[in-house]
Amino acid sequence: MEVFEYTRPMMHPEPGKFYQINPEEYEPPNPWKESFQQLYKGAHVKPGFAEHFYSNPTRYKGRENMLYYDTIEDALGGVQEAHFDGLIFVHSGIYTDEWIYIESPITMIGAAPGKVADKVIIENTRDSTFVFMEGSEDAYVGYMTIRFNPDDKSAQHHNAHHCLEITVNCSPVIDHCIIRSTCTVGSAVCVSGQGACPNIKHCNISDCENVGLYITDHAEGIYEDNEISNNALAGIWVKNHGNPIIRRNHIHHGRDVGVFTFDHGMGYFESCNIHRNRIAGFEVKAYANPTVVRCEIHHGQTGGIYVHEKGRGQFLENKIYANNFAGVWITSNSDPTIRSVYTSMTTDMEY
Repeated sequence: MEVFEYTRPMMHPEPGKFYQINPEEYEPPNPWKESFQQLYKGAHVKPGFAEHFYSNPTRYKGRENMLYYDTIEDALGGVQEAHFDGLIFVHSGIYTDEWIYIESPITMIGAAPGKVADKVIIENTRDSTFVFMEGSEDAYVGYMTIRFNPDDKSAQHHNAHHCLEITVNCSPVIDHCIIRSTCTVGSAVCVSGQGACPNIKHCNISDCENVGLYITDHAEGIYEDNEISNNALAGIWVKNHGNPIIRRNHIHHGRDVGVFTFDHGMGYFESCNIHRNRIAGFEVKAYANPTVVRCEIHHGQTGGIYVHEKGRGQFLENKIYANNFAGVWITSNSDPTIRSVYTSMTTDMEY
């Protein structure tokens, strides 16, 4: 579809829901037409095209209701001025150092041929790439690469800068995004504060030079079907009464621990595959109290589950196997509940 650049129809049956289909597997006779009807009222960010489009109205007859912008910031300004309803298509390209603070229920989706997220790249070198603020509770961002790539990768002020920063009282949907941070301080994704409750799904948070996903300060959220791998520190940090629901995440080949809950961190972890991390697959410390159910924790370069320094937690019906050292290691003053551990070989438990 030339307008949107997709090589497969992108369906948008309801707010906050997008998915691509193979036309030959779709029952209605013309999925391209159906896709166009669902998407057609959006605005487009396509650098250098807006002037050409508005200077040639006869060439683009039929697109009278479409709006084109050169920058994402301009498109967000158009939403604030009520020029359109808030559906923004970001076309192929690299968008650098734009000021993307979202405080309304906008929808922003990549538009490109092939694997869409590889072609639409939004990065910042100075500040957080996306910041979601109060008012963005129904916002959607999907099908793009989101990077934080500072020039000075170890500067301490970048501890407060992230690819995605999700703050109090907002619950955006982040879907089918590739998330990368080259910064050695701070996390790629930071979810913090009361009422911070995103839905992050089908994303790839990998190859980051610090923590992948950080949930803290009473933040919650639902995190499903994400790939989290090869991060320099923990794949996931949960701290200070953070209480996420994390399902079916693939957390592997981390250069540190897979999941680290500490300082009263909580969370419900279900059906996650956690393996081949350099330290423990799952670490619990300092009054953290997660619930871990039906997960596989295996092939850790050191141990499987490590509970220490007054850590707690409930570990129920997990498969823990093939870790280099103890499958479960509990130190004094810690009090986890561990039930129904299933293994394909002997699992050591050390106290």
